[in-house]
Amino acid sequence: MIYRKISLIGFFCLGFCSFLTAQNLTVKLEQISSSKGKMMLALFNKESGFPGIPKNAFRILQIPANKPSVIILFDQIPPGTYALAVFHDVNEDGELNTNFLGVPKEVYGFSNNARSRFRAPTFNEAAFEFSGQKSISVTIR
Repeated sequence: MIYRKISLIGFFCLGFCSFLTAQNLTVKLEQISSSKGKMMLALFNKESGFPGIPKNAFRILQIPANKPSVIILFDQIPPGTYALAVFHDVNEDGELNTNFLGVPKEVYGFSNNARSRFRAPTFNEAAFEFSGQKSISVTIR
């Protein structure tokens, strides 16, 4: 019985302690070409679904576009490995529009400014370590 109480106390402390260690991630989006539409951001803490399945993201944000740059704050982020996917939803339909070949018509960017020629970058290519207050910059192209 004592062991169980200690375990529960430890469990709640772990949750509370991770809340206490959560910090802010500041993201600067650069080279935004227009103030029309919204910037759609998906912060992933796992490979599953990156970058195209936002429901798998750790956190999703939509903010108004602002030419030429905008700064976003993700608050209460626990330490870990993350990757960020962003696109400029000019027509505000909530989707990254593509042509008939699947090539994006709207501009986008990834953490680490990861780029691949014929595919989206992998989680590992865009991944960065977060252990506290951190600022990253993403170029939108």
